[in-house]
Amino acid sequence: MTPPVACHAASRHRRSGGRTLPQAGATSVTFLAAALLAALCGVPAKAQTLSQVAPEEKPAFDVVIRGGTVYDGTGEKPFVADVGIVGDKIASVGQLGDAKATTVIDARGLAVAPGFINMLSWATESLLVDGRGQSDVRQGVTLEVFGEGWSMGPLNDRMRAQLVRDQSDLKYDVPWTSLKEYLEHVAARGTSMNVASFVGATSVRIHVLGYEDRRPTDEELAAMKKLVREAMEDGALGVGSSLIYAPAFYADTRELTELCKVAAQYGGMYISHIRSEGNKLLEGVDELVTIAREANVPAEIYHLKAAGRDNWQKHDAVVARVEAARDAGLRITADMYTYTAGATGLDAAMPPWVQEGGYARWRDRLRDPATRKRVVDEMRTPTDKWENLLLAAGSPEKVLLVGFKNESLKQLTGKTLAQVAAQRGKSPEETAIDLVIEDGSRVDTVYFMMDEANVKKNIALPWVSFCSDSAALSPEGAFLKSNPHPRAYGTFARLLGKYIRDERVIPLETAVHKLTWLPARNLRLVRRGLLRDGYFADVVVFDPSKIADHATYDRPHQFATGVRDVLVNGKAVIRDGEHTGAKPGRVVWGPGKRGGETRPPVAMTDEGRRIHAEALVADGHNDLPWEVRTRQGNSFDKADIAKPQPKMNTDIPRLREGNVGWQFWSVYVPAETANDGKALAATLEQVALVREMMKRYGDTFEMASTAADVERICRSGKIASMIGVEGGHSIENSLANLRRLYELGARYMTLTHSDTLDWADSATDAAKSGGLSPFGEDVVREMNRLGMLVDLSHVSDETMKDALRVTQAPVIYSHSSARAVADHPRNVSDEVLLLVKKNRGVVMVNFFSGFVVPSSAKKMARMFDVSRELRKKFPDEHDYERERERWRRANPIEPGTIHDVVDHIDHIVRVAGIDHVGIGSDFDGVGMLPAQLEDVSKYPLITQELLNRGYTRQQIHKVLGGNILRAMREAEAAAAKLSAAPGEGESIR
Repeated sequence: MTPPVACHAASRHRRSGGRTLPQAGATSVTFLAAALLAALCGVPAKAQTLSQVAPEEKPAFDVVIRGGTVYDGTGEKPFVADVGIVGDKIASVGQLGDAKATTVIDARGLAVAPGFINMLSWATESLLVDGRGQSDVRQGVTLEVFGEGWSMGPLNDRMRAQLVRDQSDLKYDVPWTSLKEYLEHVAARGTSMNVASFVGATSVRIHVLGYEDRRPTDEELAAMKKLVREAMEDGALGVGSSLIYAPAFYADTRELTELCKVAAQYGGMYISHIRSEGNKLLEGVDELVTIAREANVPAEIYHLKAAGRDNWQKHDAVVARVEAARDAGLRITADMYTYTAGATGLDAAMPPWVQEGGYARWRDRLRDPATRKRVVDEMRTPTDKWENLLLAAGSPEKVLLVGFKNESLKQLTGKTLAQVAAQRGKSPEETAIDLVIEDGSRVDTVYFMMDEANVKKNIALPWVSFCSDSAALSPEGAFLKSNPHPRAYGTFARLLGKYIRDERVIPLETAVHKLTWLPARNLRLVRRGLLRDGYFADVVVFDPSKIADHATYDRPHQFATGVRDVLVNGKAVIRDGEHTGAKPGRVVWGPGKRGGETRPPVAMTDEGRRIHAEALVADGHNDLPWEVRTRQGNSFDKADIAKPQPKMNTDIPRLREGNVGWQFWSVYVPAETANDGKALAATLEQVALVREMMKRYGDTFEMASTAADVERICRSGKIASMIGVEGGHSIENSLANLRRLYELGARYMTLTHSDTLDWADSATDAAKSGGLSPFGEDVVREMNRLGMLVDLSHVSDETMKDALRVTQAPVIYSHSSARAVADHPRNVSDEVLLLVKKNRGVVMVNFFSGFVVPSSAKKMARMFDVSRELRKKFPDEHDYERERERWRRANPIEPGTIHDVVDHIDHIVRVAGIDHVGIGSDFDGVGMLPAQLEDVSKYPLITQELLNRGYTRQQIHKVLGGNILRAMREAEAAAAKLSAAPGEGESIR
């Protein structure tokens, strides 16, 4: 009989991208294999072989980029590889041999990287006029991010009319109202790059308050928050502000914080041109940090700089403030451009009060002689009340006029303010006022005010990405009517040429990371920023030895060179250095988009399988013993886990498939058993069940006592097993019982379960001790002395803090997740995560849908109160389970997906660091699990999704088991150092 798998194997042979591809020189082997399979399947060998090599066979790839040096975006060392693309996605990165492709790009000797992300783009209008965006895409930019304070939506009728009225050289229609409609309009017209946007805090303010200098009323603030909520649900990345300009200047910290709280609910971030980059630079940074803390939102500083010679020395203090905030768990980042001059308008040389009400009222005030005199005096007087860039530049010779609306003034383009003032015989201040009145605009201006040494320091900071702060232009047509800052044509090429190749400020792989994956992660973009299987095929091929910027302040309209090919969503936009005319750009939506792209199922790749196979996979919590005790007759005869057990999450075949190497088996018994003195006895029965499992399946499991045992047992091919006691009620208020359980193999104890104890408060019950009682502290000390891990899952925040204060060894959370992601008291707050980091502990992420899916966590917030009430009402276990299941059916929760679980890992890494997270599934102890995490065979998918999100092999191995192994070793080392004898009085009577 022909086994069906043989034919399946024949078809599987043709896969690629995890593909198994025949290598060059393998023809004879391929023929023999095909002949054998054909014979088995009843197909003539000759016909089978011809079908595999027929000329008309569809190529495996649409595009293959061959032989380039791949800088994959992670910051790791580059490697020579091929990149295979199918449709709009990367299908494979590796050695693709002679795999066929419709288009082959020879990249030998060139760098191949993910497309670059421009964190601050003003291509909002230029792409409507010319969707090619050549000044950026020719530098490798594939994503333009808009929204520095002003965004192209939401608009009301008055704002739409003003947008048309204020147009200068670039003319376009305004058929949209919302930010979403604007982005879709850009994509529909055609753009070579992808586009995304923050919603502007300035736009929201103008929409509700106009240009008035006052605080919003409560009703107005509610209306502003509603606009932010709508924008976030429409796909905005977060909230952007520009606080040196009117009317943004009028917004106070509270207003901004309230808007950011809305963005935080949708996973967005706050990004800001801070209130001062000069005289009050440190205070400006402090305000951003305060908003991040109060709104619980990531925050980024736009174009990080210290403006004005007198402020250059503040740079190091700024960095210290940001890094202190990051060390405290706040997600603070920055971006920058690679020049010592900034560009804005003459409005940045005049006080904000004169600009209240918009341009027309500003102009009218400047025409009033008394007001004019006051403005001139304030323009000349140093102050920290507002940002005066004329004084920051140091002199009018360092103020370059680059853009006018009035045709009669365009002949002044490229002159300094000092030159024009001398030409007119007036002071620089009076000249600036006259130009604003005459031009009908703020007049585009370049200010030279930064220090080159600080530019280099910023490039080296690991949390800084890059931006142009400019439009995307071409040296033709209407664009030639004004002079942009050269950063419009050169920011990214200047980084890679001048600062990376020539001055070696940072390695090239680090620079690529800061151009790609760093901003993509900060923005929480889906499948952008890496060269990885399944990621969108935004790819740049460039020559590191030749890439260079050519734009200057005198002649800014000059393309950079050195970028040879650019692909956007798999389509060639730049080919051999020339634009192809293609406009395959799309809208990239933010993380909160309502009805947005569903995150796809995780698909394993060869790289993911390899990384997982090499890892120690440790799970901090599995309730198989309770499942066997309560639902399988307390017998492995009924539930023989050597065979598949489809009604359970755990059996040996699936443990092997999941590559589990180390498992903590929970010996849970209900907290109520302590009420009648049966907790210890029931726990000992559970321990005996685990011991029986070790004996019965001795070829699979072996008890481990130490970290060294774990490593030895894993090397032998068995699964190292330890016991976890889930709830301090099991020791019945006795340190002697604690020691007894340790001797029987328990290597952690959860201080409480769902009920508060005499000596420790639970997260889901009323407090008694306000944390730990004195005896509770003794329990922690005794666990330290024994080398037994202190498990803080299930306990209250105060108990966590007390335990972290008392312990002399790393703590663990055997099955808890991140409260900031899913708000449930069983999860760990950011405040406590920082304490865990200091303690060198590990939070092992739970898989239960009710704790990891945000919407489900809200519904489950009452679960433990309800369960306790049902316990009292239904003492019989069968009745209790029936009623609890009835309650759950009446309060259904969403199962979520594997992505929800990995979101928690991501968050813990962001707050506490990669060394402080692990896996604690709670398999066979929960009623609902996310898709693709249904049982113990699914751990490889976590590896794959971590790989998809840019984690390195080393980082993934830490998450899978390395971190908990390190914590175990450190707990053992702490025990070895502790010489104090057990406290007197072993029990509370």
